[in-house]
Amino acid sequence: MSVDQWAGPSALWAGVSAPWRAFRLLARQPALWPLCLLPTLINVVLLGAFVFGLFTHLPGWLEAWLPRGEGWWWAWLYYLALVVAGLLALGVGLLLLASLGRVLAAPFLDVLARRVEVVVSGAPAPPGPGPLATVARVLRQEALKLLLYAALTLALTFLGLLAPLLGGAASAALGWLLTAFFLALEFMDYPLERRGLGLGGKIAAVWRTTPGWLGLGGALMALGLIPLLNLLFLPLAAVAGTLYYLESRSTN
Repeated sequence: MSVDQWAGPSALWAGVSAPWRAFRLLARQPALWPLCLLPTLINVVLLGAFVFGLFTHLPGWLEAWLPRGEGWWWAWLYYLALVVAGLLALGVGLLLLASLGRVLAAPFLDVLARRVEVVVSGAPAPPGPGPLATVARVLRQEALKLLLYAALTLALTFLGLLAPLLGGAASAALGWLLTAFFLALEFMDYPLERRGLGLGGKIAAVWRTTPGWLGLGGALMALGLIPLLNLLFLPLAAVAGTLYYLESRSTN
């Protein structure tokens, strides 16, 4: 199973608007709400731990990496770096939240995504592998995804260290794009998994939706910044990824 090329502003907007359309769909489908309860609880615990750790440790880490100097421009550079580092840390945190949530809430999120596919398409969703096979594949693929993301992030970090000014800006921009792609991959994974794709096939399928994955990943990062809605990040993102995948297929 493959996803054909889907490009242009319509694809970008479909990705950007997917979380909002996911919220509207869930609001109209009370039968899906029970499947959101455990993922939301896991979401609250993991997000709370991440935010606490971010506000507790990020300023100290940044102070050690970029000591404050004299003059207004040092203060400007420090606070700019704090904002950039905070946004990048948010993206990384959301990706970790997605990966852990994918494992901890897998049965509920998978059933939720399957039900959404039935509601939207009106046809039964592909059955996919059995529960035990799914758990084994999810654990293996989540580990591979995190290792790949860590390796690419490390490479971008070295780029920033080689040329602190231009390299740092390029590293931050590429890091944002990388995180957006992996977030889109994480939440389009549910329908792609049911179609039997391996990790390489999933990456290729998401990439072929360019620039839509950029809109979806960026919108999911923005969702993580919205108070209260970010408590529903896992179920909303799972539904958004499913909606976007189905739309990308029907557009081809």
